[in-house]
Amino acid sequence: MPHTKRACYDRTRLYWLVYLCDHHCSLIHGRPPLTRDFHSLRRPRDFLQSYFTIPSDLSLISQVELWSISSRVFDIFGADIECKAASQRSDKLMQLSANYDGWLEEWIAMLSFTDAPATFSRRVFDLYFHSAKLYLFSHIFRGSSQDTKLPKAGFECGSDTGTEEFAHGAVRSALAIIKCIVDDNESSSWLGKLPTYIGTMVAFACVCLVKVSVQQGPWAPDLQGEGIPSYLQRLVQVLLSSPVINHPTHPLLSIARSLETATAVAGGVDCVNGQDSLASIDMRDLDLDLGFFDMFTSDASNGCPDSHSAFPGM
Repeated sequence: MPHTKRACYDRTRLYWLVYLCDHHCSLIHGRPPLTRDFHSLRRPRDFLQSYFTIPSDLSLISQVELWSISSRVFDIFGADIECKAASQRSDKLMQLSANYDGWLEEWIAMLSFTDAPATFSRRVFDLYFHSAKLYLFSHIFRGSSQDTKLPKAGFECGSDTGTEEFAHGAVRSALAIIKCIVDDNESSSWLGKLPTYIGTMVAFACVCLVKVSVQQGPWAPDLQGEGIPSYLQRLVQVLLSSPVINHPTHPLLSIARSLETATAVAGGVDCVNGQDSLASIDMRDLDLDLGFFDMFTSDASNGCPDSHSAFPGM
């Protein structure tokens, strides 16, 4: 690269598209991607120097670079959800978090966003960023089943405040995902065009936020002002009024119905009382029937994913 022949450009672009699809369908399910960063393709931005480059190639390469970081996350921490390596390698978590932040800063300056349908809007861009950060920070919850609870007040893990900081980062990222969907959402038509990967991350974000509320961790007072119950209620409303209701198997519809049922059983979401209003939710009522997703399945009693998931302990 850069390519001087159209055929070479087309082949490389096709590879990047396959690369993205492969990473969408592998990493969050705890599987290594089949496509890797070949030596000749280690600098994706060189692709943008091609004579044949089109405007949408910018968003394509931004995604390639984002998923390249997520691939490094997988290479470092692997798929073993019983391994507590992340809590012992806070330096790597900080480094990778900084990589994501650097990606955000660089590409915000390079991309031109539009809210027109079927484009790579700023809202979608932010969804990918916060989903990647949630994927990274969720590794802090790994470990044996008795160790995968969110930190309690007083922080049982000792004086390692870094662990608590990363766990808090996961919660913040989860809330940011929900905010991307419900804030300033004049039209919900774009939701039906999101990839299933985003649906999976929205589901995980919901489980994360409900779990925090149920366990009443050390951040409950801090997060109460964020209006988590209200955001989850608005998420249900937005999803049920979007085109996804026309597709019975759509993951976002499953999320909406599951949240609606869980909060109804718990007595509804009380936007006045805030955080405490979710504390009575039984995680068994948060039954995310996502069909082909293997992220939330067997451990309904704890609201936890099964042993094949990349996200434990939530």
